[in-house]
Amino acid sequence: MPTPPDRLRIALVADQHLTRAGLRMTLEMHPDLHVAAEAATAAEAVHAASEADVVLVDTVEPCSDTRALTAAVKHAHPSTALLVVASRLCPGSHRVLDVGASGVLLKSARPEQLAGAVRSVAAGYAVLPAPMVGELRSSGGFAEESRQPDGHRPAQFRLASLTSRERDVLKCLADGASNGEAAHQLHLSEGTVKSHVQHLLHKLGVRDRMQAVVFAYRSGFADVRPRPDPAEHPPSAVRAS
Repeated sequence: MPTPPDRLRIALVADQHLTRAGLRMTLEMHPDLHVAAEAATAAEAVHAASEADVVLVDTVEPCSDTRALTAAVKHAHPSTALLVVASRLCPGSHRVLDVGASGVLLKSARPEQLAGAVRSVAAGYAVLPAPMVGELRSSGGFAEESRQPDGHRPAQFRLASLTSRERDVLKCLADGASNGEAAHQLHLSEGTVKSHVQHLLHKLGVRDRMQAVVFAYRSGFADVRPRPDPAEHPPSAVRAS
């Protein structure tokens, strides 16, 4: 039976049946969420992602194996949001964001926070646990992942290349503003904001808005400020689309 258009389709990725059953039960307590597919391996995850708006990956730590799975899913389905649910963070866990994850949620979160985090990444927000913010601030730039020619330059040099208006737009993005909201705040047309976004992506040497937002945190340009779902109170989240 097709999923109703007002429900978010979720693909669960976990190697244990009981884990997937528990996640399914937790998510489907919410009428706007529907588990459309399940997977136990990376290969199955790529296939399952074709049926989903959000891929939820259960893991112990968001380290190398999770990054490889994330990269494979995002390569095959670049518009699908991906949320990692981890027992704990590991050194360099923030790098899962570099390969396309929209965020990380720790399993210490309450069940209702899981639903809120799924909604947040589906809406274009990046969900970040507080310890990851410190990693982002101290980890440097996107040199190894950037596809832009200026990606090797130091973060502060790239920030200095932005015009004052481009910095204003980046700050709006980091605060969670959409193009329309940024246009209203800055008294600009939405088309002008879109143009500024494209220019700042090129100057920062990042691939997309999600990476621009993470760059803003990682470089110290912006601080994470919560924009929670009023009903669910998820972790700190910023809009990235």
